[in-house]
Amino acid sequence: SGEVALSGPLTFTADTAPLVYAGRKYRGKLRVIVVGSKLRLVNSVGLESYLYGVVPCESPHDWPAEALKAQAVVARTYALASIKSSSNFDVYPDTRSQVYFGISNEYPKSTKAVKDTSGEAVYYDGEIAQTFFFSTSGGRTAAIRDAWPKAKREPYLISVNDPYDNTSPYHNWGPVTVSSLTLAKRLSVS
Repeated sequence: SGEVALSGPLTFTADTAPLVYAGRKYRGKLRVIVVGSKLRLVNSVGLESYLYGVVPCESPHDWPAEALKAQAVVARTYALASIKSSSNFDVYPDTRSQVYFGISNEYPKSTKAVKDTSGEAVYYDGEIAQTFFFSTSGGRTAAIRDAWPKAKREPYLISVNDPYDNTSPYHNWGPVTVSSLTLAKRLSVS
């Protein structure tokens, strides 16, 4: 039948053209790993090349150069803080970590921001900082324990006013009207 059984993990490396999966192009290598009864596809790529595919997903590629540079630095720092030696991968390609679409979503302005900040990262007290970021704050950021109650407290992950958030198209979250009965049910309070 022409079928050949292969034992995993399998690694696919691009020759002259990028690797393609589900219509998207990727740099580096694609590894197929067996996890239970399922297959997991992992894109193994260098940090800077990874950021070329992250920055335009996390900030509009036509934003000002300095905004894109800031995004490149926090995205690089987030990735560095997420390195796990005990796992088959470090970050998810979606909002669980940072959105990453590979080459298919790269833009020259975003790539330039990554190159212009090459190697720059955020440190606190000599350690790589946790640089969580979001699309909008509604005018005030959340402290780490507001988002993740069991997270380690960091003195730099505190709630602060965000006076620049009003430039976001999602800044105004709008009022929400909820009856006291509905609120009690949602909070499991009687």
